[in-house]
Amino acid sequence: MKTNIFLFIGLVLLFVQCKHTKNDINEQLKAQFNAQLHPTFKNIAVIYDNDVYYLSDFNASPVQLTSSAFSTKTKVKVSHDGTKVAYLDANNNPVIIDVATKLSTTITDYSNVKKVEWSGDDKTLCILANNSIYFHGPALNIPLLSFSGSGTPTIISFSVSAQGDVAYCYYTYTYDSYYGYYYYNYYASYKKNTGGIASTENVFFTYSYSSYYGSTGIYQYEVDFAPASTTVNLSVPSTSGNSPLSSSIQVYPDPTSTNYSTYSVSMYSPVYRPDLGIIVGFDYNSNVGNYQLAAQNTSYYYANPTYGSQFNNSDGVCYLDWK
Repeated sequence: MKTNIFLFIGLVLLFVQCKHTKNDINEQLKAQFNAQLHPTFKNIAVIYDNDVYYLSDFNASPVQLTSSAFSTKTKVKVSHDGTKVAYLDANNNPVIIDVATKLSTTITDYSNVKKVEWSGDDKTLCILANNSIYFHGPALNIPLLSFSGSGTPTIISFSVSAQGDVAYCYYTYTYDSYYGYYYYNYYASYKKNTGGIASTENVFFTYSYSSYYGSTGIYQYEVDFAPASTTVNLSVPSTSGNSPLSSSIQVYPDPTSTNYSTYSVSMYSPVYRPDLGIIVGFDYNSNVGNYQLAAQNTSYYYANPTYGSQFNNSDGVCYLDWK
């Protein structure tokens, strides 16, 4: 009888020790992750409730750059040096804000602008208008875009690497008038900068589906090059329409191949840095009842992301960029 009691006590102590050890390890990993965020997570631009903010650090107080929440703003991009922020206004015109002075410049030379992107040296703002890329600043020598499939292509997003390579996502569609269906084909492609010589379109992602809803059923896939690399990140939207909420990120270390890794997320405008192994986006923290910057380490996961700066109230449509 005594032996059984001692054995039971021993098992309880072992269980408690293992539980404490596991918790201690998790806390150590979390502390390491938090320490990693602060020197590396900087130069953040956010559109929140239709105003633009800049944050110098993950937990820094947001600096409000605009005061015009009555006017829609989307597709924010911060320069690599953190001195400028660009976004699209309600008319889809690119706007550039100087972070230090908060002075802005609106570019009205293009119609149907869908996205902007800073060049590696921050001297040029690349502008996707219709199906062409234009340059506000010194022109870049980038490959001419080409398209697969049948039907007229419509580019959804693009990205230009520091080397002048281009990644872009587009769709084509056909309409069946008898059944009333729209048949869509999506492609994400990569073209290497070959110094003016024609380069091959490498299609690394495809997706097809049919819809009754026409253009309202478009999925807003986002492609972005990781800093100083040819790795391409493809953000997969949770729903069709214009919401920047993503369900996962597909990472292509070699965009000439279809091999990729997938990381599940539920964030607005997630940005992944494979060199750091960190995904950062905008997320609703139910513990505080507000939206916050959220960071997730792809090496290990917690029940909840690590949260940073907090914002008050929102309709949930938020845009973010991080260099």
